[in-house]
Amino acid sequence: MKQTSLFFLLFFIPLSSPAQSTDLWHTIERESPTLRAARSKLQAGRAASDAEVRWDDPEAEVAHFAGSPKGTPARTNVNVSQSLDWGMLTGRRRKVAQAADSVAWGDYVLTRYDLHCQARRLMVEAVFLNRFCSELQNRVKTADGILQHAMRRKALGEATSQEVSKARLQLLMAQTELKRQEAQRRDVMAQLSQLADGAEVCFRDTTYALAALPTLPVVEQAAAVHPAVLKAKREVALAESEHRLSKVLNRPTFSVGFAGEYTREVRYSGVSLGVTIPLWGRGRAESRSRRLAAEAVRTDMEATEIRLRRDVTRSWEEARSLWETAEELTAEQFRSEGVAKVRRAYEEGQLSLTDCLLEVTFYDSAVTAQLEAERDAQLAASDLAVLLSESSF
Repeated sequence: MKQTSLFFLLFFIPLSSPAQSTDLWHTIERESPTLRAARSKLQAGRAASDAEVRWDDPEAEVAHFAGSPKGTPARTNVNVSQSLDWGMLTGRRRKVAQAADSVAWGDYVLTRYDLHCQARRLMVEAVFLNRFCSELQNRVKTADGILQHAMRRKALGEATSQEVSKARLQLLMAQTELKRQEAQRRDVMAQLSQLADGAEVCFRDTTYALAALPTLPVVEQAAAVHPAVLKAKREVALAESEHRLSKVLNRPTFSVGFAGEYTREVRYSGVSLGVTIPLWGRGRAESRSRRLAAEAVRTDMEATEIRLRRDVTRSWEEARSLWETAEELTAEQFRSEGVAKVRRAYEEGQLSLTDCLLEVTFYDSAVTAQLEAERDAQLAASDLAVLLSESSF
């Protein structure tokens, strides 16, 4: 019922992920060397668990004794025995193996989650840089238009060389910033390509995957099934299974087999039975050690739950604050006509070039702040978005 309600909530969360973001993540998931290594480790863990649920090999012994003094017939002894493992007889070893497989799977899911978070943050940065570079291209065009108009006014004797130099400097600054951000975008693309084992990446999205911030109750419910929490719970189950196995192994161990003694004239053969004597208390000490280890793992699991719940709540509150700031800045941008109005006033002679450049710089700073606020809000919420998408994995 809990999984059904969680799926219902996640279905109606506005996670309008663009197709390109989804395709890129699938490429990273398929090509990532980190996940390939994690899958190999998972298979190795399962193979080790399979080895743990197999019986020990039987032991065979053949001994030949020459007779002494001379004339005494030689004797041959044959012994074959099989130890009876209480862990196998009671099924405890299989339960430990199943718990170990569960832990290995939880480790893989956590690795995948961490990689998804890393990729999601890089994609947020890529979207921001795509939007910012587009904005900078518009700024270059605006600065070039102002420069051309200043040069025409200078030719008419209505502007000075100093004013033209200011306009040219504005253009150079815009071009320099554009080149810097394009270089940063190439670096982000290279990091995304590295996650995909060098696969070519062309990411031109200008829309963030997370359209709206999910509510805190939904995030808290998803935090309860955080991959780190689930792995910690699986580790508790493994530790408890190992403790129960150690209690079973503390019993005396039996062995059965066949024994024979053969001489030239006489043959003796029959069934052999063996038993270990738990005299020195090693089994009891190991069982106590396993019990203490299980208690420690359970304490760690509870601490992990509390820490993650606190971290998720803090991340949501930070994301909400940044989200509200970004929305306020976006609303202000919609209410103002911005650079177009300033440029039109300059070209109509209502503003001097110096005032025009100051106004343009002011509006450019406001747009930059708005774009950065959106990016910061998306970065703060990116891990939450991955948590929601991975909670049913």
